[in-house]
Amino acid sequence: MKSLLLGLIVLASASFASADTPVVAESTDVSFTLRHIRDDGARVYYAADVVERAAERILEALGATDINVRVRGGVGVGEVSPFSRIRARFSRPVATTGATELLGSFQEFDFAGRNSRSGSFGNGMDCHLFKELFRVIKTKFAIQYLQESYRCYSSFGRFDVRGEVLAFADAGNFVSLQ
Repeated sequence: MKSLLLGLIVLASASFASADTPVVAESTDVSFTLRHIRDDGARVYYAADVVERAAERILEALGATDINVRVRGGVGVGEVSPFSRIRARFSRPVATTGATELLGSFQEFDFAGRNSRSGSFGNGMDCHLFKELFRVIKTKFAIQYLQESYRCYSSFGRFDVRGEVLAFADAGNFVSLQ
């Protein structure tokens, strides 16, 4: 009897996880300051365009649309600032009980990177930069499952982040930064 009940629960949860959910596209604004101190205490500097592109890549991979990211500070022409101020506006799917033509479902994502000897990831994402951006950005999405592992203690750091995010149904089945 217990195994039958357990089997029904697993089956029900599996069918719920893959079912389409009515969603609306919600415009979202986020503003935050990126700290430029790594876990090992070392100060790092990023060019504004590098931070912008990294934030855009994370948002795209999580299923955001209509993305607009602006960064002030960091390293630029005639400027070296210990902080980067990030402002982003984007649309994301939000579950609704109302009538809608849009559908969403929980889809897997996988962000992983390891620095090469040159100090950059094969996917172009620095461990500290990813960790600090993802820490804020993830709070704006419906994430059903999340597993995070970071080792950003040196310029040869690595990260592995996996989960499931509510995405628009037409966004595909799997997103990755690899």
